[in-house]
Parts: sequence; structure tokens; C-alpha cells
Amino acid sequence: EVFLRQYLGSSRRNRLLLSVVAILALSSLFLGYQASLREGPATPFESLPLAVQHEFERNIDLGNKSAGIQDWDGASRYFSAAYDIHPRNPDAEEGLEQLARHLVTLAPTLTGDRQKEYLLQMIESYSGNEYLANHEALNAVKADLQASPRQ
Repeated sequence: EVFLRQYLGSSRRNRLLLSVVAILALSSLFLGYQASLREGPATPFESLPLAVQHEFERNIDLGNKSAGIQDWDGASRYFSAAYDIHPRNPDAEEGLEQLARHLVTLAPTLTGDRQKEYLLQMIESYSGNEYLANHEALNAVKADLQASPRQ
């Protein structure tokens, strides 16, 4: 047994070091996972005053109605207003995501320079909204529109 321990090097110290390394690796994975999760609202929705909650819900409802009839300008105003009232709220983010998906899908179908310029101006007007300003696909469309030659 002593020979095998010395030959294989499996001493108590080595097992302890291996355990410490395993714990550090698992801790790093857990902390990395936690850091990758989206941050939620700073204030719980239920903690907002009732009037603010109603205004938020009204904006979400009107945004959904606007999106339902393809009024994306109206939808963007209502969803942005809801997001301004309660930043990082999942309902507001879902509405803004609907808008972003629509614009990303719309971009390749535009043929005229005027249409492309209007879409670019619209996307640039969203720079004040944290969610839309950091939307990867929308920023890619913006970069493509800025890089495309005008006639």
C-alpha cells in the first residue's frame, strides 16, 4: 500500500489539492452562469404605486393592440413608454422584442433608398431605450443600413 501510494502519488495532499481545484472550478462556473442571467427590474412591479402600475399596463395593452394591427410606430411608442415606467420589466421587453423582430424581418424587404433611410432613422431614434439600443440584431441591421451605398 505504501509502495502504491508513493508510486501513484495519491497522497492526502494531492487529494486535497484536487478537491480545492474542483470546488474553485464549480464556483467559477456558477458565478459565470449568474453573471450571464439578465438583470430584472430594480423595483418589483408590485411595489410601484397603483397609478403607475395602471399606466404601465395601459401602455402594454395599447402596444399589443397597435402591434396586432401592424401599427409598429404606435407599438414602439407604447412599449417604450412602458419600459420607461418600469425598466427591464419582462412584459415591456417582450413588446420591444416584437418590435425589434418586425424591424429585423422588414429590413431585407426594403428596396428603395428612401425606405432604408426611414428605417435607419427609426432605429437611431431608439438609441435612448436601453433594451433596443443594446439589441444585437437591430444593431446589425443599423450597421448594414449605414454601410449600404445610397443612390
